[in-house]
Amino acid sequence: MRIQARLTQPTFLTHRREEASVQKATEETDFLPLRVVSLGDSLTAGSQDATTVAERQTMSYMAQLARAVGFPFHPALISDGGIAPRLFQDDTFDYGKAGQRSHHIGQAEAPLKKQLANGEIPSDLSSIWSIPGLGARTEESRDRFLRPQTNFAVPGYEARHLAGVRHYEEYLHGMKDGTDASGLSAEVPLIRAVLQNGGERSRGSALDQAIARRPELAVVWAGSNDALETVGAGRIDDRLLTPVEDRPWTYQVENKSGQLETRTTNHAVQGFRTTFLGPAGIVPRLLRETEAEVLLMNIPDVSNIATLRPLGEKLGDLPFKVTLPDGTDVTEALENWQLPSRVDGEGKDGRGQFPGGSRVGMNVILNRFIQRGQVQSQSALEELLKELSASGFSENEVIDTDELATVSNRILEFNGILAESAALDSRVHLLDMNEEFKKISQGRELSGEGPSKVLGAHFTGALDKNGVEGIFSYDGVHPSDTGHAVLANAIKEKVGEELGWHPRFKAFRERPPIDEKKVLAQDPHHTRSQS
Repeated sequence: MRIQARLTQPTFLTHRREEASVQKATEETDFLPLRVVSLGDSLTAGSQDATTVAERQTMSYMAQLARAVGFPFHPALISDGGIAPRLFQDDTFDYGKAGQRSHHIGQAEAPLKKQLANGEIPSDLSSIWSIPGLGARTEESRDRFLRPQTNFAVPGYEARHLAGVRHYEEYLHGMKDGTDASGLSAEVPLIRAVLQNGGERSRGSALDQAIARRPELAVVWAGSNDALETVGAGRIDDRLLTPVEDRPWTYQVENKSGQLETRTTNHAVQGFRTTFLGPAGIVPRLLRETEAEVLLMNIPDVSNIATLRPLGEKLGDLPFKVTLPDGTDVTEALENWQLPSRVDGEGKDGRGQFPGGSRVGMNVILNRFIQRGQVQSQSALEELLKELSASGFSENEVIDTDELATVSNRILEFNGILAESAALDSRVHLLDMNEEFKKISQGRELSGEGPSKVLGAHFTGALDKNGVEGIFSYDGVHPSDTGHAVLANAIKEKVGEELGWHPRFKAFRERPPIDEKKVLAQDPHHTRSQS
C-alpha cells in the first residue's frame, strides 16, 4: 500500500483480498446490484447546450455507462425549462428570446447582487425561483428510500465545493467574499436541486451524501471548473484559476461603477492539493469512510474544447441556427464573420492587437450580440458586425497565448495532484481523460456497426476545417450525447481492465461497449444538422 506520509490518518481499507474472502463477498452480494456513486460538476451531471435538463441528462456518460453495464443510476433530473433557463431553442439561438432571457435573469439577480456587494447574505430568493423558464428538480427523480440518489454532481462546482458546500447559503457566503463566481440563476438553484432534494433542508455535502450510500465504486471527475472559468473571463486571477496550495486569494471583481478592482482575502482559501489530498480531502475520506474502489479522472487541457475560437479567422461552421426576432436566419453571416484581433480599450502593455493564437469563447461572442440590444434586421446585424470588427474584443474577453500557457501549466499541476491521489492506495484508479481528449482532437474513430466515422474536438452537427464533425454540444464545452458515449466507453474499458477480475465488476469487462455510431445517429445535434 502506498501512503503519503503527510496524511494524518494513513490506515485505509484495502481491496487486495484473498480469493476466499472475494468468494464470500460475492456470495453475500451477488443478488444485489452494484452500488455506484458519481461526484463532479456539469460534465458528470450531463449538462449540454449551456443548461442542465432531464432529456439530455439521461444521455450523460454515467447514464449511458449504467445502462451498458447494468447498475442503478438515479440523478437529480431537471424539468423542461432547465437550469439555467434554456439558451438554445432546439437547434436555434433565437436572438430575441436570448435577449429576453438575459433581461429576466438580470432583473432577478440585481437586488441580490446589491445585497452581496454590501456584505449581506440574501434571505429572500423568490426572485430567482420565479425566473421565467427556470426548471426545478422533477418529482420523479427525488431521493427516496427505494430509489436512492446516486449522482451528486453539481454543475458549476469547483473541486473544493464537493466537500465544502452543504447548502446553497454556504455558496452565497463564497459569493459575498468574492471567492465564488456569480451563480445566482444557475449555481444556487442547482445546489438546491441536487444536494437539497429540491427543498430547503441541508442533507450534507455532495461527498457526505455519496459516502452515505456505501458505494462499491465511486466515480470522481472534478476540477475542470478550477481552470475553465478563465475561458469565459479572458483573464487570470486566483478565483478563476484555483491555486495549488492553501493561501489568501487575490482576484478582481466588478465594483459599483462597473470597473474591475483587485481584492485579497483576509484568510487562506483551500487549494487544489488540500481538496484532494488533505486529511479531510476527497480521496482520503472515500478510502477511510467507505470500502469503495475509487475511479479518478484527470482534467483535459482547455485547448481541446470547441468553444474557443481563434481570432483573425472566420467564426466558421456553426452547429445551430441564429435567428433574429422576425425569424430571419443570419447564421451564414455570422459564420463568415472574421473575428477581429483588435484590442477594445486599454491593451496589456499598451498593445493594440492580440497576438496570433489568441482565442475568444463562443459564450463571449453570443453575449456581445445580446448586450448590444435588439437587432431587428439582417442589415442591422451586418452593421453591428462592422462595429464589432472595428472595436474588437477587450482584454477581459480574450485569452491570449501566454494566458493559455498559464492555464495549461496549472492543469498539468492539477493532474499531478490527481496522480498523487491515485498513488495513495491500490483501490484508487486513474483514467487519463486529458489523453483521451488529445486523441479526440487528433481524430477518433467511433466504435460500432457501419461505415467508418471519425470525430474530433469540434461541435457535433458541424464540420471543422478538415471536414470532421465533433463531440461537443452547442455550448462547445459540454459533450453531446455522442461525446458522452465516448467517455462512457473509456470508463467501461478502464474499470474492466483493472477490476474486471472481480465478480462484482465483471460486467465492465464482459458486456459489449456502447455503440457510439448508433448514439451519433440518434444524437439531436447530429440529426438536426442532417435535416
